[in-house]
Amino acid sequence: MQPWRCGTESLRIDSTLSFRLIRGGHLDVTVLGGLEADESCHLANWMVPGKMVPGMGGAMDLVTGAKRVIVAMTHTAKRAAKIVRRCTLPLTSIRREWI
Repeated sequence: MQPWRCGTESLRIDSTLSFRLIRGGHLDVTVLGGLEADESCHLANWMVPGKMVPGMGGAMDLVTGAKRVIVAMTHTAKRAAKIVRRCTLPLTSIRREWI
């Protein structure tokens, strides 16, 4: 599939090309949500134990392949802290560099 231009500042691409860009280290920055983040800058955002998971998606690739990672999330959920001393959920990546 060829890239398809959407106006002057955006581009639509297929998943094959998007994963080539991500895994090739061509992304300067990525923004993604998180379920937990800890004081060592680890991120858990792809799985809650005991819940059905259809697939890992691209979060692991994004966190590993982008030069900068921005985690956008609330500090609490259902009155429980999401920014913790140490993640209890499975980590998305062992990379420890995010904003």
